[in-house]
Order: sequence, then structure tokens, then C-alpha cells
Amino acid sequence: MQLISSTAIRGPAPSYDKKEQLFASLCHEIRNPLNAIVGLSRIMGKQASPERQSECLHVLEQSAAMLEELLNDVLDFTRIDAGMMALESTPLDLTLLVEETAQMVAPRAREKNVGLHVHCPVVPLLEGDPLRLRQIILNLLGNAVKFTESGFISLFVQADPAPDGSYRIRMTVTDTGIGIPEDKQGTIFDEFRQADTAISSQYGGSGLGLAICKRLLEMMGGSISVVSMPGAGSQFTALLSLSVARQTMAA
Repeated sequence: MQLISSTAIRGPAPSYDKKEQLFASLCHEIRNPLNAIVGLSRIMGKQASPERQSECLHVLEQSAAMLEELLNDVLDFTRIDAGMMALESTPLDLTLLVEETAQMVAPRAREKNVGLHVHCPVVPLLEGDPLRLRQIILNLLGNAVKFTESGFISLFVQADPAPDGSYRIRMTVTDTGIGIPEDKQGTIFDEFRQADTAISSQYGGSGLGLAICKRLLEMMGGSISVVSMPGAGSQFTALLSLSVARQTMAA
């Protein structure tokens, strides 16, 4: 797959009022899954056939998951924006964390008949925030599954020892999805932004996932960038450094 055009994250804050934008985005995105939940609940209450009830339950689960994801994104973003999110520094097994996170999105990839390939080297225990690192990986993989209808998704992790004793981590998520136009790549890491309004209507989402990834990586001293071409897929690369866990160094 040939991917052209690489765009790194942008630093300047948007000029719009974040509270107003947050409220508008929240109301817009809540409406669709909430309407589905209300409508399907009424259908199930009218003694629908077992087959119809099964279909309704499936859509209800998806709608509830969308609401949960949306509210989690809004909560995380407001905490980060208010400076209320503190990162932990605990020992973490990078290989295990990557594999377990990939397993969380594997069922969705199988449902779409999309291949999911994961590679992560074995490294010593590292120091970091496993919850937020998992959140970054989950967000990138989740987006890849959402926007890929056929082909494959891969997560390739590279961990290189640095002179100071830390490890430089490069996490690359590649997909064969719809891709991102070059003129939109500079804004997808901004709050409440998605590549296209039509895509937003079709696939949903708060427009906060990539912004949260960017903020978390910046808090970790890292960065994120994208390489993409419409119709050919996208490749997101997250860079950060993690020190070796003190208990490993002592051993």
C-alpha cells in the first residue's frame, strides 16, 4: 500500500468556545443512539417475534456502547482540558498490554471480516501509565476497525533502547480503510473535528478520540502523526519514551 503525505500534530488551540462546542457536539451525537434505543424498546414492547427481538437487542447493544464511548470521551477530554488528569507511573508489561488491548477490538474486526495483525517485541518491564497507554492503543485500533470495511489492520510496535537507559517506543497502526484527504489531515487531531461531515454522520463518534490521544501523548512527552491517502488507508504513528521499571533495574 502506498501512502503519500505525512502530517504531524498541530499545537495552536482552536479559537471557538470549547464549552459551546462540547455541548453542541454532545447533543448531536447523543441523539442518534438515544433515538434508536427509544424506538427499538417500543418495538420490543409490542411482542415482536423472537428473530426481530434478537435484531433489536443487537442494535440496542451497539447504541448503548456508542453512548458509553461518547460519555467516556467527553469526561476524559474535560478532565484533561481542566488539568485534572494526572498520569500514573507503575511497572507495565508492554507486550501483554498490547496483546490484551488488541483482543478487545478483535471481535469487531472478525465481524467485518477484516484481518488484525499485531506485533510487539518482548522488552523488560517499563514505567508508565498502563491505563492511558491502553486507551491510546484502543482508540487508534478502534478507529481503524470503524473505518475499514475490507482488507487488514496492523499494529506494529517497535521498542529501541536509548543511551539514557529508557526505551523509545514507536506504535504504528495501519489500515486499508477509507483514508483521509490531505487537506483534512492537519485538523483531525483537533477537538470535535472529523475528516468529513458525511463520514461523521455515517460512522458517528464524538470527534474527541484522536484529540485525546494527542493530549495524552503530549503529557507523556510523546507525539502522534498520520500518513494517509483516500481509498488507500491510513497509518497513525505514536512516539514516546518509557523508562525501565526500577524493580527491573535493581534485579
